[in-house]
Amino acid sequence: MGNNDSASESTEKGRGSLDIEIQSSAAVFETLGNETRIEILEVLGDPPGEKMSFAELYEAVAMDDSGNFNYHLNKLLGTFVRKEDGQYLLSHAGEQVFGSVQAGTYQARATVEPTAAGGTCQLCEGELIFEYTQELVRVYCDECGEGRSFPFPPGCLPDYDIAELPAVSARWYRTHVKRVLDRFCPLCAGEMTGQLIHGVNEDSDPPEPSLARFTCTTCGKQVHLTGATIATFHPVFEGFLFEHGFDTRGGPHSEVWAALDSTTEATHTRDPLSVEVTFTHDGETVTGFVGADASLTNVERQY
Repeated sequence: MGNNDSASESTEKGRGSLDIEIQSSAAVFETLGNETRIEILEVLGDPPGEKMSFAELYEAVAMDDSGNFNYHLNKLLGTFVRKEDGQYLLSHAGEQVFGSVQAGTYQARATVEPTAAGGTCQLCEGELIFEYTQELVRVYCDECGEGRSFPFPPGCLPDYDIAELPAVSARWYRTHVKRVLDRFCPLCAGEMTGQLIHGVNEDSDPPEPSLARFTCTTCGKQVHLTGATIATFHPVFEGFLFEHGFDTRGGPHSEVWAALDSTTEATHTRDPLSVEVTFTHDGETVTGFVGADASLTNVERQY
């Protein structure tokens, strides 16, 4: 799709219909390859959602030739800029480009050297380390090397002290996971399908947790999550944790799991594959089953 010329597709679903016009990626990026057009997007994006007349927009952009300015504005219309009631504002695509520029996605390069993340590894109790490189956060154990990595916008880094970044990135990771569990691709917003690819390996020491793979049907991006992570984001599990004084927003989930009286995963059935996840604290238990499609069902809280 990315290299094709403009195309039109119509798909009927039920009583409605869907019309899609697809432009080539080359044509779209060529549209952005001009400083005046980028400046127009930046002016319209400050703040996003506000409308401007032609005169207001022309006055705000550093250009003396109104005809030339109008040429560049028309190049953006329909893709990155839309017109309502004679005024201009960013389209959704324009807001996405503006947001990416503000986040430093395309132009910023940043590195944070390895620093203590303020937690311990659930597998071996080693110290957790935080680092940032190539636009990825890595949180890993300095003993066994296990951990996770996820994208984090470099434009966020200057807003926080280095000591705050592990907690800040944990909050960001939370939004990343919730989007996946809602079955939206964090990269392209396409639909994600889930599959529980293996249960718990109880013969390993410590037991190896289950693993689910989420795959985008549009771009193919894959995200892997454990059964315990999937359970942690379920409203009943979240309520259980919150009522017992645990906050999953400010640090690694493994810290919360380790603080509970008991956190267990066990393979429930093998055909079809399913995993039972159980959290226990202060005599209360919450249980759920991660099925073959990586969805959590049969959630039950026992007081």
